[in-house]
Amino acid sequence: MDLRRIAEHTVDLDLLPAVPLVLDAGCRGFEFSREILDLRPAGRVIALDPDPGMEPPADSRITFLPIALISSPLPKVRYFDRGGGGAGNFIEGVRFEDQPTGARAWMEVPTATIIKLQACAASLYGCGRRFDLIKLDIEGAEFDVLEHWPGPVATQLSIEFHDAFDKRFYDNAYFERLFAGPLWDYHVAQHPYMKEPYPDWGHWDSLLILRDK
Repeated sequence: MDLRRIAEHTVDLDLLPAVPLVLDAGCRGFEFSREILDLRPAGRVIALDPDPGMEPPADSRITFLPIALISSPLPKVRYFDRGGGGAGNFIEGVRFEDQPTGARAWMEVPTATIIKLQACAASLYGCGRRFDLIKLDIEGAEFDVLEHWPGPVATQLSIEFHDAFDKRFYDNAYFERLFAGPLWDYHVAQHPYMKEPYPDWGHWDSLLILRDK
C-alpha cells in the first residue's frame, strides 16, 4: 500500500494502474485531476462540477461535465450559489444543522448517477470496466450518493465527508451502518477525524478500497 495525499485527498498509488480511469466529482480548479495525470500521464479523467461558471480545462485527457452527482435519476436539481467563488456551494437536500444565509441565487443544474457515468465512460473510452478511482468532494451530497451506492463500481473511493454539517446525525453509528451496509464491498483503509484545516471539521480524508483487492 502506497498512500499519497493528492490535492488533499488520499489515494493508494499501488492500486492505480498505468492507464487509470478516474472520476473526479467536485473538481473545482481541477487540481486533483491534474495531479493524478502528473502521476499517471496516460490516464483518463471524467471531472464533474455543477457550478455553471466553471470552464473546461484545456487538457484533452480530462472530460469535464457541468453536472451534479446524485443518487436518483432526476434530470435536474436545485443548486445553491453562495456567491463566494464557488467554494462551499451545494445542491438542494444536503443536511445542515443551520441552513446558510446570504446565497446569491438558487438555480437548476443537470445531474447524473454513478451508473450513468459508467455508461458515459464506456461510450467515451470504449471500456466497460469499473473506475480505478472515484474522488468525492461534493459538499454534503456524498451521504445520499453513498447510501445508494450501486456496488463495486470503483477500485478505490477517496471521500471528503462533510459530517460537520450535522454532527448529531452523522455520528460514529451512522458511519458504521454506512460501511457495513451499502459500502460492504469496501474495507476502510483510512477514516480519520480531521482537526485541520478547521477545528473538529469531520472525516475529510477517508479512503475505501474494494475488498477483492
